[in-house]
Amino acid sequence: MIIVIQKAILKPNAYCKSYICLKRILYNFKSQNAMNLKNFIYLCTVVLVFNCSNGSDDTVSQPDPNAKITYNANVKSIIASNCLQCHGNPTANGAPFSLVTYTQVKSKIDDILPRINSASSPMPPTGQMLFKNIELIQKWKDDGLLEN
Repeated sequence: MIIVIQKAILKPNAYCKSYICLKRILYNFKSQNAMNLKNFIYLCTVVLVFNCSNGSDDTVSQPDPNAKITYNANVKSIIASNCLQCHGNPTANGAPFSLVTYTQVKSKIDDILPRINSASSPMPPTGQMLFKNIELIQKWKDDGLLEN
């Protein structure tokens, strides 16, 4: 039973800094049998939650709700990472228009918003984009489609 837990929970990975600590806890658990299995799993979970990271540095920070959203500061990077694979210049995969410039995105915003919000036919076609990015694009429109 302990070996199964060790293999399932204590796999070393590049993101977790507490593998050695958990291995020591497991050793103490096996040798002294001082904790019951439920407490051991709880302790491992707590240690992993507080000491592991997802290793992602590319999170989009949430803007100040009172700040104006602009194309160059907020929207351009979202469009670049989610749309330009097909809506570049030249377009690819049958995309009907390009979204490379501020003017192109601004002129197509009423076509873009329904598609990025669609669950049945989402854009990008690989799957619906993150909700926080959809919110930013909607707020950009609500703020008046500012460029800078």
